[in-house]
Amino acid sequence: MSALVMALRLYTPLDVLFVKFAPARFLRLKHEFLRLTREKFGRRLSKTYPTSQDDFVAAIFNDPKSGGVTRDELEANCILMILAGSETMATSLLSATNFLCKSPQVLQKLTEEIRQYDKEGDLKLTNLNQLPYLNAVIRETHRVCPPLANAPARVVGPGSAMISGRSIPPGTAVGVTQYAAFHYMFY
Repeated sequence: MSALVMALRLYTPLDVLFVKFAPARFLRLKHEFLRLTREKFGRRLSKTYPTSQDDFVAAIFNDPKSGGVTRDELEANCILMILAGSETMATSLLSATNFLCKSPQVLQKLTEEIRQYDKEGDLKLTNLNQLPYLNAVIRETHRVCPPLANAPARVVGPGSAMISGRSIPPGTAVGVTQYAAFHYMFY
């Protein structure tokens, strides 16, 4: 659903109509999501002071550049991070699982690389970052099936724009996918 909403944002009249005529079920689900997220956020803050855990709440709360974050600002950031992480993570995991099931030899090699660690406690991020085949599988999954397939769009203003040697007419929505942007050799 979020991909649809993002696509509709490219066309302002449709965006306005969607909000006005959105199905009641969609709005109920949105409000339920916000309620559950706020509830979870409240439990996280009441558990311990935000700085005593190593999670993104503590990272935001302790950021010296923020100059102090209000509870509302912290809650809004948590909602955004949950939204950003849940759909993209599910898409990445589903894609990787699909590709691995279709390539038993890749799955076998990946399994052997991961099983070099005897104990589950050894499967820490610092160790996993050192596994070349695992990281190659992750990169290839993101290349073939990026978790955010639609690029954040910009609309060409008055006049035209030259992009990669091509003239793009005004009013055209353009964008660069995350994968392309993060792997462009000049960045």
